[in-house]
Amino acid sequence: MSLAKTMDELERHIDYAASYFADVKSELDSLEGEYINEIADLKSEIETLVEQNELLEQQVGDITHEKVLLELELTEVTSELIKLRHELDISR
Repeated sequence: MSLAKTMDELERHIDYAASYFADVKSELDSLEGEYINEIADLKSEIETLVEQNELLEQQVGDITHEKVLLELELTEVTSELIKLRHELDISR
């Protein structure tokens, strides 16, 4: 009977171990699914941020171009003012 008892105990341990490993595998599968979803969400967020960054870079480029044009215009106006002041000073 001792051998039969030992065999029964071993079977219980094997059943317990199999159940434990099944639970661990199930938990790992669940975590894997969660992480896959989280990674997909993060990839989508990155794509959105990249698109927004590209739009902002374009806006910065447009504003920089406009700034250059305004500086050029200011230079022309300043030059005209200097010329007019000079002509006014001469005519006095």
